[in-house]
Amino acid sequence: MTATSVPAVFEAALERGIAGGLSVLYADASRIHVGGAGYAIVPRAVPAAATATCAGTPLTAPAPPLPLLSGAAAPDLAVIRCPGDGPEAAGCCGNFAYGIAWLRLGLSRALLSTVVAFARDRTVAGGSLLNQQLVKGALADSLAELMTAEATLAGGPPDPAGLPEFHHAVTVVDRSLLRLLGAEGFRRDGPGGVSHLSELLAELYGGTRRAGA
Repeated sequence: MTATSVPAVFEAALERGIAGGLSVLYADASRIHVGGAGYAIVPRAVPAAATATCAGTPLTAPAPPLPLLSGAAAPDLAVIRCPGDGPEAAGCCGNFAYGIAWLRLGLSRALLSTVVAFARDRTVAGGSLLNQQLVKGALADSLAELMTAEATLAGGPPDPAGLPEFHHAVTVVDRSLLRLLGAEGFRRDGPGGVSHLSELLAELYGGTRRAGA
């Protein structure tokens, strides 16, 4: 992944979801970017095409896909395990981790749009849910947090030590937005499933947040 592809990752995730964003990151499908505990979430076509991990560990046979917990939300993705390989060295997957951050931001902006549309179409006490003060306040806060997160990424790859804080902030926004969707926010085949996968990406490639932070 190159710096010029970063906006493409964001736009692909915004318009086509996780599979779209990962397809941009895996334009070169010959190497698998391994995350925490040796796992990776990849487009389904990648396992058969990959010959090595990003660190150069050869893959002697296609890694068998594992069941995806929220498969209904992302049928074009697979979880794979690369035996004997842990998280890639920072110098190897740094750009990929940066791309994952942009991907998650794109998903969050898409979720915000979904919630705004949902609130606009719901009627409460004779008026649109979107006009309720608490809802407007929550949406404004979410937008402000996402704009701050985008400004952080726009300056270039953040310090690896700060990446977990970025992902934590995005996760907090996502969970707040999902609550505004009511029961719809907890469906595995809807926004809730996508957000769950987004959090899994953060766990694999986002580093470890400092205790007590």
